[in-house]
Amino acid sequence: MSSLRLSRGRIGGYVNTEFTPEVAAEFGAVLGTFLGERSIVVTARDYYPPSRMIKRAFTAGLMSTGVTVIDFHATTTPELVYAIKRFGAKAGVQFSVSNVEENYINLKIFDFHGIEYSADRLDNMREKVRQGKIIRTRPERIGWVTYAEYIHDIYIASLINYIDADPILDSFIRVIADLNYGPTNMVLPELLSQLGVDLISLNAHKPPVFKGVYNLPKIDSIKNLSAAVRAMGIDLGVTFSADASSIFVVDDEGVPLEPDELFALLIKYYATGSIVTTTSSSQIIEYAAEQSGLKVYRVEYMPDSVPRTIRRRRASMGGTDCGEYIFTGFSPSPDGLLTLLRILELIAKTEKPLSELRKELKKPKKYSVPIELEANKARDAVFELARNREIDDIIVTPLGAKIKVANKWFTVKMLDENRLAVESEKIRSKKKLTEIGEQVKLLLFERSYVS
Repeated sequence: MSSLRLSRGRIGGYVNTEFTPEVAAEFGAVLGTFLGERSIVVTARDYYPPSRMIKRAFTAGLMSTGVTVIDFHATTTPELVYAIKRFGAKAGVQFSVSNVEENYINLKIFDFHGIEYSADRLDNMREKVRQGKIIRTRPERIGWVTYAEYIHDIYIASLINYIDADPILDSFIRVIADLNYGPTNMVLPELLSQLGVDLISLNAHKPPVFKGVYNLPKIDSIKNLSAAVRAMGIDLGVTFSADASSIFVVDDEGVPLEPDELFALLIKYYATGSIVTTTSSSQIIEYAAEQSGLKVYRVEYMPDSVPRTIRRRRASMGGTDCGEYIFTGFSPSPDGLLTLLRILELIAKTEKPLSELRKELKKPKKYSVPIELEANKARDAVFELARNREIDDIIVTPLGAKIKVANKWFTVKMLDENRLAVESEKIRSKKKLTEIGEQVKLLLFERSYVS
């Protein structure tokens, strides 16, 4: 089990070297031992073939401890979380490819509330495997596997019932969506069809063979969406993470919204009482909250930190700069599909395009300096920062990355094919920003990205 990594709050490893079927089965048995015989666990995966292999081995480990498994095959993470309470499960487990590393599988484990296990809890489970603390059941009590393909229909019906669907039905909105080779294709077409929304789908098939596959969409996806929206006069462009926990948006003018910007917009129209976000999020969150008289709680980003703080503070919404948004009335965890419906509802009710709505937001001033790179290296360089395991504090989206230097957060984003920019809302000194830029260059130097 020492071969599996605990990195940035999640368990994972490279397939067939670190994360082997044998390791997966052991970890499944540890979870089953922890939950107890006759417990129910729901499981799901993305379309990446290694995720399927690892999930089956993990399921065998669960069964060996007497746990019953409800398997949803290829299913989005929001559906899995929804199913935990629906089926009275003690846990939910999702297997998905890494945000930025090829052939690396992450394991997301959710508790009975639908909130991811903390890093401490996952580390404790790794230690129990190392110590061999697994309790197998008697052969006649080995758990069952039940398949429940109908989860998509239940989830779609629940989403539509949760929002105000009538304005969307009357609005004739057109959407272009990049599904990023994920099981979102099992949900989104039917969902938008029932709402009368015209949909153009991109990458709505399984992952291409022998090509790099990631949970996060690449920046090329955003660029293609922007071009398509402008060329066809589409109302909205969206792309999802492969497991649909995150969403990234392009407005009707083909301009991408920063995740913080989208969250500020959602806060303005949907939040009540208080909201939760991360310490790395933009000051635009405070501006939006102040206008609505809301209290803002900020926490250091970990997969479980925002959901747990929402539950403790009884907040109405949560969001991160990873494109994750939580509407607590429906789910305790991020849901990219529900977020899309909220955006559609917002456009329909205000009768304003997204480009006009975003202009109404109060935005903080930003200061930046460029970083010169080798030709055509900018896109790869941002992902390379995310792969650098010497950087503990990093937030990644298709539009760029945020890193913490000297206890302050800085944004690293792509200016063009050959240049990045280091950006800050608080540091006005060009000299200081240039120094940060030099540190980023050092981080990229080993990969020869710097010119």
